[in-house]
Amino acid sequence: MSAPLFQRVLLRAYPRWFREEFGDRLHDFLRQQRKEPRYRQPGLGSLRFWWDVGADAVATGVSLRVGRVRDRWREIWGGRGNDGTAALHGNGDGPERGVGMMLDSIIRDVRQAIRGLARNPGYAAVFIVTLGLGIGANTAMFSAVNGVLIRDLPHED
Repeated sequence: MSAPLFQRVLLRAYPRWFREEFGDRLHDFLRQQRKEPRYRQPGLGSLRFWWDVGADAVATGVSLRVGRVRDRWREIWGGRGNDGTAALHGNGDGPERGVGMMLDSIIRDVRQAIRGLARNPGYAAVFIVTLGLGIGANTAMFSAVNGVLIRDLPHED
């Protein structure tokens, strides 16, 4: 039985290896979950179902992709294996280990920032609007300066 188009599109949020291994089970799970009482209401129940499933698919898909990238970085730059030993580069004390630690630190900082913004949605909205206005103003100023001062005018005189 073929899955509905929206389910197939939604599952594209997951990495290919995950879809190949768990795709059929995910379709069955979605079919079962759709039968839950909270999703049976016409209109609102359907909207709630696709919202919940979509948010979960995006969050899990991003998490799986970031985890795969982090694992590859650890393999390349000498992160520690599951048994506590260095993965590739000696004992992991060199500059290669520093890059792996730096990546882990950045990931932790980003997670903490997202949690902080989620706890204070008003601050998050002001932060995002301010950042957007700043980027937009800088882009507009650069475009004006580039068009007037840096590039030659399309006229001879």
